Amino acid sequence: MKTRMTALAVVIISVASAGMASAWTAYNDCGGLSGNPNVTSYQIPNGSVTIASGLLKDYATGSSLGVTATPSASSTATYWYGVPSFTHPAGSDAAIFTGKVDFNGSPEMNNATDWYQYDISGLNPGRTYKFKTTFNRSGTGYENRKTNFTLSGATSWLNQSSAGTTISGDGSSTIINVGNNALGLVACWSNINPGSDGIFTVKGVRADAGIKSYGFGYFELQEVVPEPSSMLAMGGGLLSLAGFAIRRRTR
Repeated sequence: MKTRMTALAVVIISVASAGMASAWTAYNDCGGLSGNPNVTSYQIPNGSVTIASGLLKDYATGSSLGVTATPSASSTATYWYGVPSFTHPAGSDAAIFTGKVDFNGSPEMNNATDWYQYDISGLNPGRTYKFKTTFNRSGTGYENRKTNFTLSGATSWLNQSSAGTTISGDGSSTIINVGNNALGLVACWSNINPGSDGIFTVKGVRADAGIKSYGFGYFELQEVVPEPSSMLAMGGGLLSLAGFAIRRRTR
């Protein structure tokens, strides 16, 4: 019996550990050219950027991932480009973007029906993902310029947007003051399950139809894989259940 249990333990731990891979993180500058070769700049075409979509890159290695970011926008969405004099506060949720993107520019939603979105495709249905985005026009008196970012196409998710944002009841949407985002707030979803098609979409619209706002400034996408400790804990739980079943059969 001990031999059978030992063999079973090896099988369970091997299964729990199989397919382990390092998580990757990708950054996309949606409103300019970051100058960092490991950061992509896929966005609707404008004066400085003409590549509208493509594969994201692993920020740590620069290698291309099998994940594509495709932006699209309403026909009336224009493009604002400038040099805002701000940095996200150290320790804020948006500080992760400091030193990676240039903070210059974003699509401008001047009409009530304007929208801007990113389709993320090529995701692994067996993994979960984390998506974080924000923007700061850094304009005094622009506090009422807010954008409603909505996640769709995923089968499940957890909204982890910054405290101070407005989150919908089902967690699919987050409203941020992007006109003067002095606190460095972000819209963020973790545990995103993209479903069997490996696709999800994040779309930005004006939170108040009567007030102009902005699209994405930059985003972070991270593939999340279970840590070995959690996988082994799961294996231990399965082992306990298997042992209970064997004891019942030997009684």
